[in-house]
Formats: sequence, structure tokens, C-alpha cells
Amino acid sequence: MKREEKLQHTLWEIEKKWGQGTIHSAASAATRRAVSTGFDTLDDALQSGGALTGQITVLMGIPTSGATTCAYRTIAKAQAQAGAAAYLDFGASFDPDVAVRCGIVLPHLLLVRTEQIDDGLQVGRDIVSANAAALLVVDLSGCATALSRQTYERLADVALRSDCAVLVVIDRDDASLKSIAHTWLTFERQTWLKNGERVCGCHTHVLVKKDKPTIKIAVVPLDITFGETVD
Repeated sequence: MKREEKLQHTLWEIEKKWGQGTIHSAASAATRRAVSTGFDTLDDALQSGGALTGQITVLMGIPTSGATTCAYRTIAKAQAQAGAAAYLDFGASFDPDVAVRCGIVLPHLLLVRTEQIDDGLQVGRDIVSANAAALLVVDLSGCATALSRQTYERLADVALRSDCAVLVVIDRDDASLKSIAHTWLTFERQTWLKNGERVCGCHTHVLVKKDKPTIKIAVVPLDITFGETVD
């Protein structure tokens, strides 16, 4: 058996035992791009310039904590860089007015709504595997259905072999997802920002955790104005 054939056979056996994506080209890992979050200080804290393609980044926070606004602004940046993004709207909470004020170009956003969450995730995996979008946002806020670790693993496997960054927006802790995500951002609202008597945003602390224990945990203070594109 030639060396090339032996190598391919070995790779097949490894992937059969450990799953697809266990081994991939080092060149692809070196060329991972990042999609900006729209917040320079947060991009700096991530040490990669934003959410990395091929990886899952989690945005966790209760409503009005700034997590969804951050997702919208990341979509706007992805569209500016590559032209297309997709949004799995399981909670039917996508707000087009706020999205536009965050810079999203609606005709370039693929909005996915399905009756069954498994169907929506399959659509999302197809979008990622086809590299049809630079960014996929999976919005699970307010979703009563808990996803299994296996479901997250299938999404992570597809993402790993793609040029797409995946954001998962949640409003509560999820141990199954925590073991899969590359980066975990926890949004904790500190105070409201007001324009006179009107609430226009919030001052939020973002706890940045990576899957690599050598990277120091960072806390990033952000002023997030709802529906606007200023820090």
C-alpha cells in the first residue's frame, strides 16, 4: 500500500471511530477569519478580532442585557464583509426595526423559522456546510426546548469544516453547550442608559471565557445603545 493510500485509510479509520472533523488541515486552522462583534473593545478582548469562523461563540444574557443587540451588530459586520448571514429565529423574537437600526440589510439576511426546532437546525447545518453565509445566528432565547449535547456536536462538526462563524444566543446556562462552544460571552446588565426619562440602552459587563484555560478570563464593560451603532 502506497504511503498516500495508507494515510487516507488511517484518516478514514480515525474519523469512523472519533467522528468527522477530528483531523483537518493545519492550513485551514491558520486561516480562520473573524467576524467583528461591532464593539472594538470586545473584539480586542477576544484576541481574534471577533467571532471566529469554524467555531461556535455563545452570547448568553437575559432580555435587555445586550446579547441580542450584539448578535445584530455582528450580523451587520458580517454583511459588510461578505454580504450574507442567516438567522434561526426559534423564539420568533427577531425585530426587523431594531435590526435595521443596528445596520442589518434585511434583503441580505436569511431568516429561518420552522415549526420544529430539529428542522430549523438541519436548515442551519445545510447553510453552514454549503458556506452560503459568513455567519449563522441560532437564537434560542425563550425557547422551551433543551437541545442535547449530540445536537450541538453535529452543529459544531459542520461549523469546523466551514468558513462560517456560528453564534448561539441563549438566556440561561446550558452545560451541554458549554462543553462544545469555543467562546462563551456572558452579558450582565449593570445599569440603564437614559436619554432624559427614556431608556435607550444599558451599561453591560461581558464576561469572556475561552475553551483554552491558558487564556485569561476578561470582563469587558460596554455601553450598548439599543438599535444604534455606537458604543
